Amino acid sequence: MRLIAYSSGAWPCGIADYHAKLAQSLAARLHCDTIALPTGTVYRDHPRALLRRRREYTGLAARSAGYDASLLHLVTQWNGSRAGENMLPAFLNHLRGPLFMLVHEWPPSMDPESGSGPRRVVANATEMASRLLERGGLAYDAWLQRRLFARAEHILVHAEALRDRLIAAGVPPHRVTFCIHPVPELPQERDVTYARSLRQRFAGRRLIVLFGFPHPRKSLELAVQALPDLPSDVMLLFVGGVDGAFRQQYVRSLLDLADRLAVRDRVEFVGEVPETSLAATLSLAELALAPFSYATGSGSFAYLMAANVPIAASALPEHQTLVREGAGIVLFDRSDPAALVDTVQGLLNDADRRYALAAQNRAFVNRHTFSNLAGMVHGQVSDMIRARPQERAQQRSAVTPL
Repeated sequence: MRLIAYSSGAWPCGIADYHAKLAQSLAARLHCDTIALPTGTVYRDHPRALLRRRREYTGLAARSAGYDASLLHLVTQWNGSRAGENMLPAFLNHLRGPLFMLVHEWPPSMDPESGSGPRRVVANATEMASRLLERGGLAYDAWLQRRLFARAEHILVHAEALRDRLIAAGVPPHRVTFCIHPVPELPQERDVTYARSLRQRFAGRRLIVLFGFPHPRKSLELAVQALPDLPSDVMLLFVGGVDGAFRQQYVRSLLDLADRLAVRDRVEFVGEVPETSLAATLSLAELALAPFSYATGSGSFAYLMAANVPIAASALPEHQTLVREGAGIVLFDRSDPAALVDTVQGLLNDADRRYALAAQNRAFVNRHTFSNLAGMVHGQVSDMIRARPQERAQQRSAVTPL
């Protein structure tokens, strides 16, 4: 079986990292070639460059004709989020053969038009031309619901809320599979040099780690706001990429908050940590904290569990699912600041409880691996390929002869 996979071309990127691990496990079962989707944005102000970018996307999609099936990670941006710039409709119109889709997040809506009157006229003209090219004429949001998910023979998600939303959008339940986000195997050869330097730098401090790139929907400010009510030796260690203006702006807002609360010396951002150093770095923490307001099968939790770190997290439905599956997580009500403080303080004061949670995570890791996920994907793609000739035969037989 030959599979072509389309994944994020950005790095560092959680989806690209996820696919690299999935592709490694798939290699034992089938031939899989990975295509990295273009990065950066070409704007509508440059129509020739935009047309070249469209040809780039459609050319990549056309390569699927030489394979038995395609696997697509539905990344959140396809050159842009405005009509005419978004390349997802053009890409899917040129994709051939059965499609297996991994939906990590619900695709964003198109951004509304803004700017001067002449600018909006040009934007609307570009959008109309884009619709004619895609042979649809539907507004993007309507196209998203009516045609995007109908194009995939099977969809896999790591959040029950996404599964339910897909079914509500009209996707037949038998074509959607929910499974727990797989846990990666951290490298056996570990570089402890970086972790040792952090241990020396923060000697005498008890570290609470917040792992993953900073984003407002993670409500990281709740952790900073809790610091004045926690013992003075407790420190927040933020581990995750901070590149880009959007993330930098959020980081600055968190540091400003720490200044106002007089806890700036207890907040540290260390940025991206190499995977060979990750397990040793995360193991420095007494526990991990995740006061998130939104989650869709968090990859950051997978890494924390792979490093056997106990977790205190907001009681989102996605986190409740992980607890039901046996993950070492203690939940709290994120709307109650006192609940966050009490949960963290309780874990800091109870080493036996933290050890038990770490043991739960070790057992969880063994049940939810990328190898298991690869086996599931292989089975579903095989079923898709076998079903294709039968579906076509049924369609032909249903046609009334002239």
